[in-house]
Amino acid sequence: MPDAALSAYVGSYASAFSGTETAVVLWEDGLAMLPLPTTDPVTALVKIRKVGDHTFRRVRKDEALGETVTFEMGPDGRALRYVQHSNPYERRPVAIGSREAAGGGARGGAPSLTLPAGAPILRRRESAAGVPRRAPRRHGATTPCEP
Repeated sequence: MPDAALSAYVGSYASAFSGTETAVVLWEDGLAMLPLPTTDPVTALVKIRKVGDHTFRRVRKDEALGETVTFEMGPDGRALRYVQHSNPYERRPVAIGSREAAGGGARGGAPSLTLPAGAPILRRRESAAGVPRRAPRRHGATTPCEP
């Protein structure tokens, strides 16, 4: 069971430089990082082990410790960003949040997915502007694919 204090690091982070996104999640007895998007989350998952105040190191397949991941904390006690390989990753506003964000109080516990009120929900074949997208076509087909 992970330490409840680790939930302060849980969230979705993005790099302004490369545009990549990473989810930091509670995993087994600690934390793990999951690059997004991924088609194979089990293989893509990377465990990180706490080695100091807000400092973690990647756990390699042979259990040796790899590079450092350092979190910078905000005044509310939650991580604002982390730095890995000298690259900063900022916490995203729409993220895997704490119970406070979900309206469950400040008791901590397992994180839950939260979205701000009024966040758009995209439906299949609909763009962000609500305009229907053109149906995909099979290679060589003259009619759209069926849903």
